[in-house]
Amino acid sequence: MKITKHITFISLFALFFSCDYVNEPLEKKSGGFDDTKCTDVTFAPNTNTKRNILIEDFTGHTCVGCPGAAYELEQIEAAHGDQVIGVAIHSGFFSEPRAAGSGKFESDYRSEDGNNLHDDFGPLPSYPKGMINRSDTVLNNGSKIFSKSEFSSAVNAFLNNTPLANLQMITSYDNTDGTLCVFVETEALTDLTGNYHLVIALTEDSIVDWQVNGSGANGHPGYPSGDVQYYVHNHVFRGNVNGLYGEEIVSGSLADTEKLISKYTYTIDPAWNDANINVIAYLMDFSTKEVIQVTKVHM
Repeated sequence: MKITKHITFISLFALFFSCDYVNEPLEKKSGGFDDTKCTDVTFAPNTNTKRNILIEDFTGHTCVGCPGAAYELEQIEAAHGDQVIGVAIHSGFFSEPRAAGSGKFESDYRSEDGNNLHDDFGPLPSYPKGMINRSDTVLNNGSKIFSKSEFSSAVNAFLNNTPLANLQMITSYDNTDGTLCVFVETEALTDLTGNYHLVIALTEDSIVDWQVNGSGANGHPGYPSGDVQYYVHNHVFRGNVNGLYGEEIVSGSLADTEKLISKYTYTIDPAWNDANINVIAYLMDFSTKEVIQVTKVHM
């Protein structure tokens, strides 16, 4: 039996917590948590000071311009490291698989949650398009949907924002039966008022399959233009552990420095490559759908 454990965290002003990290978290035992398979964990004090940024890229394997957006996302991640977390949501017309026996583009990377997100935030005027923290105010354009040419400027606008909340996540995985255990600590860094949902999402990297690649700015420069058989798909959204919009963990208010612990048990689909799965946790203001903090671990 192989069991792996990974820890990630996000924080603000670690000096404030070096001596005063004493509040007992309020435990939320979420539906589906199996305490016979998942052993409780202890969270260390936070040390990170950044607000992370979620980029959700609506894409498809027959979308000529989508590799250009994937390349743009790669460049942003390379520039900003773990502060930027990408998700490739295969949805819409260009993600539809071709009939079996076609010889290419037969794989279906769509998911129920991905299709619902596409429909909830669409219709999209064209592809590729994406969302940055699901914000419609970051570029003052009143829209949550951005073209790839706007990705970088929207990300830059968030880079130095003061986080409103903190997230830490610890996961463990048993590859003998596919059991994934997820523990998330949410901490308010100011008085939060309203309804906030915690969402746990899964993505898969390094899927080698067909992709149409455009030329010039529409394409990925690492591949030839046209139908590419050995294209590497990263950040492929596989679905959420706890529903489309997750679990409501704050209803009314959460006081500054107050913490919540959320727990989840999930069985990984055996068709996925478990060595390439990422677990993403994000906290969303349900009234606006804006993501106020996000973190990721490799399973």
